[in-house]
Amino acid sequence: MADQLLFEMRRPVDDAARMAAISTGDLVAATLESARAIGREVKGDRYRGASIALGRLEEQGLVTERERGQMEELLDALRQTEGKRNIPGAVSRQVRDVHLALLADPRSSATALAIASGVHSLMAPRTKGGDDDAPQVVYLTTNEGVGIGGFLGGIVGGLVGGFAGVSVGFCIGATIGAGCSEGD
Repeated sequence: MADQLLFEMRRPVDDAARMAAISTGDLVAATLESARAIGREVKGDRYRGASIALGRLEEQGLVTERERGQMEELLDALRQTEGKRNIPGAVSRQVRDVHLALLADPRSSATALAIASGVHSLMAPRTKGGDDDAPQVVYLTTNEGVGIGGFLGGIVGGLVGGFAGVSVGFCIGATIGAGCSEGD
């Protein structure tokens, strides 16, 4: 085993892969610290924090004014899911419509697309009783903290690492949000 480890250590290192690995760790640390700072600033009000962070995304040029408005629509939709497992159809349609509008617009920023995609992925339409002809009910794919946690984390990740940071931040925020909603 030691000989194999020594061999592995002597292999040429892919600099791009190494930099990506280092950058990922830095991005995670910076995203967590930025999220904590925003949390302290808004005294734990995740919705207010998300709104402030959206403004910062716009200031940095990562989303346009129009996209910020669309992200605020997603934030309003998430607010309407608070405390609910079943999501009203109008809320689900609102999220889907924002996501589709961003997809259809070739000028949409990667940051806005990544955030909208993350929020849209949290809503899972299902039919009652498994009957394909039955009316659909939309459920949060998990608890409510994941939605606002992922949204806020995605925004903060975007602030730290651009569109690539959105995915890392969304995952961190969703994980933390899941624990917060379950009382962990």
